[in-house]
Amino acid sequence: MGRKVILSRKGFDGTTGGKASRIIDGKLVSLPIPRADSGYFHKNLIFSPTESYLKVMKDLGIKLYSEAHVDPDIRKSIIPNRPEGWRGLFGQSGPSQGTLHNRQVGKGDIFLFFGWFKE
Repeated sequence: MGRKVILSRKGFDGTTGGKASRIIDGKLVSLPIPRADSGYFHKNLIFSPTESYLKVMKDLGIKLYSEAHVDPDIRKSIIPNRPEGWRGLFGQSGPSQGTLHNRQVGKGDIFLFFGWFKE
C-alpha cells in the first residue's frame, strides 16, 4: 500500500475565525479557534507571562471571545497546570480522527499542517 498525504489546516483562517493567525515578533502564532463547549476560554489561555490570548485578540481587533479549540496544542505554557508528562498534539479527535481511521491512515503516512498567517 502506498503512502497517504494528509493536509490539515490549523488555527484561524477565512472560515474558522474569519481572519488570519498572526506573525507576532517574528513568530507564527496560531490563534485558538472559537468552539463552544470546549471548556477553554481565550481569557484563560496564556500568550505570555503578562498577556492572555483574549488581550492579544482584542489588540488585533478580533471580536470572537468565545470558548476556544486549541489546535495545534503544542505549547505547554498556553494552558495553566498541565500534568506531568504532558505532550503536544495536533488535534485529530472525534469525527476527524474517525475519518483518518476509516481511511487507514497510519504509520508511514505524511501529515502536512498549514495555516494562514499575516503580520
